[in-house]
Amino acid sequence: MSLRKRFRESPAQETGDNTKKHKRTSTHSDKCKFCAQTLNQAVVYTNFPDDYAEESVALTSERLNVYNGTENISFEEGDLPSHKITCFSIYDLNDHLCPLDTGLLQKEVYLHIGGYIKPIFDDDPSPENGIATLDMGPIHEWFIAGFDGGEKVLLGIITNYAQYVLMEPSLEYAPIFKSLQEKTVLFKFVIEFLLSNFSRAPSYEELLAAVENSDNPLLTEEFLLQNAQFVCDQIHSFDLDAGDNNDMPLLTMPCVRTLASLAGVSFRKRQLMRNLLGNQRRTKLQLSKATATPLVRQLFEQLFPNQIQTENCQSPKKTRCGICDTCRSPDCGQCVYCKDMVKFGGDGNMKQPCKLRRCPNLVVQELDESDDETVVTPARGREDGRRPGVSRVLSDGPLQNFRESIDIVLGGVNDDDTGILLNIKTGDFVQLSPKSATKPNTIARVVNIYTATEPMVHVYLFYRGNETILGEVANPQELFASNECEDCPVAAIVGQAKVVYKATPDNWADLGGIECLPSGDDRFFYAKQYDSETATFTDYVKVRNELDSCGHCRLNEERKKIETPTFKDNKVQWRNEFYEAGNSVFLDPSVYQFPIPVECTFDDAKEMNESKYPEYYRKREANASCKKMPQPFCIGLIETLCDGPAGVLMAIRVFFRPENTKGGSMLSYQSDINLLFWSTKCKYYTNAIFFLIISESYKTIVSIDLFQTVPINCPNTSSVINCQLIFQL
Repeated sequence: MSLRKRFRESPAQETGDNTKKHKRTSTHSDKCKFCAQTLNQAVVYTNFPDDYAEESVALTSERLNVYNGTENISFEEGDLPSHKITCFSIYDLNDHLCPLDTGLLQKEVYLHIGGYIKPIFDDDPSPENGIATLDMGPIHEWFIAGFDGGEKVLLGIITNYAQYVLMEPSLEYAPIFKSLQEKTVLFKFVIEFLLSNFSRAPSYEELLAAVENSDNPLLTEEFLLQNAQFVCDQIHSFDLDAGDNNDMPLLTMPCVRTLASLAGVSFRKRQLMRNLLGNQRRTKLQLSKATATPLVRQLFEQLFPNQIQTENCQSPKKTRCGICDTCRSPDCGQCVYCKDMVKFGGDGNMKQPCKLRRCPNLVVQELDESDDETVVTPARGREDGRRPGVSRVLSDGPLQNFRESIDIVLGGVNDDDTGILLNIKTGDFVQLSPKSATKPNTIARVVNIYTATEPMVHVYLFYRGNETILGEVANPQELFASNECEDCPVAAIVGQAKVVYKATPDNWADLGGIECLPSGDDRFFYAKQYDSETATFTDYVKVRNELDSCGHCRLNEERKKIETPTFKDNKVQWRNEFYEAGNSVFLDPSVYQFPIPVECTFDDAKEMNESKYPEYYRKREANASCKKMPQPFCIGLIETLCDGPAGVLMAIRVFFRPENTKGGSMLSYQSDINLLFWSTKCKYYTNAIFFLIISESYKTIVSIDLFQTVPINCPNTSSVINCQLIFQL
């Protein structure tokens, strides 16, 4: 008896008997218990092949044999024969035609296939010379092959007896199978793109450009987003089949992760996810933790350590979702990680899950977290490299070293008459081609036009609003002057820009929200100057430029001179301040190490009887916090200044505070907070000391009378520091 006679005689008769038994008519909500299709919309498989045979009988036919018996071929255990099948239809136990990609096989629904079996070498899609079969299966799995660069993509199924390559569907099954064919074409294109560009880690924009530039009109961005779930599921299956050779899964590529994020791809079973969400317990509302800036947090930790709750340095253990098919599958026991597990006889040192159980949700989550932790280069600085030339320079003879104007052609090819003629003069605002294709054009002002090996321009650069600390909240039409200049070829100019200077009016507070300029892509204004190092805005200061020099470059050179100490007339000039012998200065605490360190009044190593002193730990934590307090600045007196071969050499006499003497911290409690002690300690420093001086100099009048209190006169009359002489320290 065939399988068809065993299971049912006719699906229409079975449906009719059930309707008569329950005494009700079929409605639109009646669904098949196998494929879950509505009964009035499901297509029933009726075109059975004539004189069909069962699968086990058909596979014994001589027409399917590819060997003549003389070959010396060995087969491994578990190898299945491969054949082709054409004019096929796939259906369930109720003869309803079913697609392969709707998850019925994962739900353990029995699907069978009927058609004409042909040998693996036969490429004829017609049923001629084929063996008619019916109720083949049930189907265990289906697969996609053909990623070797060929034009066609291969679809196949696997049963208990053999694996079959699908050729052409039957006429009634073709509309259902067409959707899967289109998806597999898209998946084949994506896989081949990822494999050929794996080393570059392509972005989503590159994948999208490849899809739109393909010869197949079916491949579009809309089609890619509609079938993103199918593509990502198959990529994950492709990674699992790679086994131990898959160190970097394709699912972690930037383009695949962006596609999954845009399309909302999920690797979980919807039904199981709904059940888990319904069983979640309600949690109580928790108060939010304290929020502080890094500077406030650092200061608070120094003054009151261990008071702000901090997160653990070790990140929580990442767990799999436990819902997808990968997490619910057993360990293979064959991969490297399984062999290291204790249950398979290993040492258990690697502590990694089975390679066939790589949760796709966890893989994507780890990559997203690593992207968040990646240090992003701020967009405030300028990129290195040469700007590409996009225009053509018109020369009326040999260029001079410096000139006031030059003609260029935008969009011209070689020496033809096409393109736009522009006359660039010194003082004009221009747009420069960006050094990176992802950045907008750079706005600059031409300062000089000169000739090196080619026509060059010296330009003064401007910041766009989104390149400053304002980011995207800035006005897109507002520019900010910088202190940066650049030499670039004239050919890097892509066009002119309309930029005006808008001075800040006196009634600026009453003009908020008023549009000052009409909107446009090439209309800009500037009023402030931006310092990228300190992220500060200042009023723009106009600088006069000459034909052969740049005023901004001169200002940058003057700034460098200010930061360099210079010795002249027994004085040192640094940061627009003059230092000479007899000036007192504040120094960094690391400049001088006092011979008597500051004592801490509490010993942490001292153990107390907790039963006798149960509250002693409070005093210990309170007093121990003084260890992390920053040290006060050192105060010194400049004794001598001289110019040496390594730079300016200076001798500084260091004053001692009360806590730096033998009196210790108790003496500081009994003395004035501004009291200092004279010392005989002098140290010699070179130019490096100027980077540690943090305050203006103070005029000092020193007297050496024994224990006589001498005031140190400061520019601020409200601040007086006393000085006493002490002979031994």
